[in-house]
Amino acid sequence: SYQARTLAEGKKITWRDGLEAIWTLVKYRFVR
Repeated sequence: SYQARTLAEGKKITWRDGLEAIWTLVKYRFVR
């Protein structure tokens, strides 16, 4: 649940968080 962590940090979001979210989606796509 990276969304919860993002909401908790608020405006502290960075490009790293974006890459982490994308990487998570990619991993799930390959897993399934």
